Amino acid sequence: MKITKSNNSIKSYFAILFLAFALVLSGCSSDSGAKESGILGIGGGSSSTSSSGSGVSINFQDLSFKPQKDNEFSMVMELKNYQLHDVDVKVRPSGFDWNYLQSGLEREFVLSLSKGTTDAPNQNAHYIEGIKLSGFTGDYNWNPTFKYCYTAKSTFREQVCIPDKLNGCSADIKSDKFENGLLSTKVNSIYPISSDKIGVEFQVSNSGKGVVVNECFQDENKNDFGNKITDPVVKLGTTIGTCSATSTSNGFALNQNKLQFKCEFQRSGDASESYASQVTVDYEYLYSQSVKNQITIVDLENRNR
Repeated sequence: MKITKSNNSIKSYFAILFLAFALVLSGCSSDSGAKESGILGIGGGSSSTSSSGSGVSINFQDLSFKPQKDNEFSMVMELKNYQLHDVDVKVRPSGFDWNYLQSGLEREFVLSLSKGTTDAPNQNAHYIEGIKLSGFTGDYNWNPTFKYCYTAKSTFREQVCIPDKLNGCSADIKSDKFENGLLSTKVNSIYPISSDKIGVEFQVSNSGKGVVVNECFQDENKNDFGNKITDPVVKLGTTIGTCSATSTSNGFALNQNKLQFKCEFQRSGDASESYASQVTVDYEYLYSQSVKNQITIVDLENRNR
């Protein structure tokens, strides 16, 4: 009986010790999580982030039947505009023998889409009717690729700390960021140039599924180099900055989907103190994407030949 009591006491002791250790870990974890989320510490505050890395998407409704040679059929294009402005989309079908196409599809056409909102894209459907293919023998894998191009806009906004003249930053800021557009903007660094000037460096990268182009349907060999955006309009507070590209020699152009640039601003606060402000960036560019619709046109008369 004594041995049993002794074992029970030991078990109770370790149970209490384990519980106390668990409570300590829980407190540390909670405190660490609070610091990471900006609840504790200098420069803390609530966090808010909103972003959309989409522009215009095109998809096709699945056909409920197999189109037949010499018979007309229709396709439905489902379109979504995530941009916060109206868009005219140029569409160019490709990837098949045009001599087989008898009717129903233009070589190039334009679709107009109303702007989306920060909560949801604008959605629309475009019906392509009276499509008919002929002239081939046996089933034909039509599989048209639809290349499309439109003017996109990127908007970026972030609350930041402006350092004092010694590059110190202790301002209490709210971690607030907003983005819309296919090109993503990032603040790389903020630093004092002098007692009355501030420098800000930015990076732009392509987060969409297409490419920036200088003209619609350009040679694909040019898609990775030297495709320009408009000169960005960048503000620090209400002051418009003087900006220049740093990663290219030909202005504000993306090379391999990236661009770096810097801007200079007149300081609006006391140089001996840091303060909170807001950076905003706006620019436009041509954006090109493509989507393929895989369709087999059935030749009932010659399927086994």
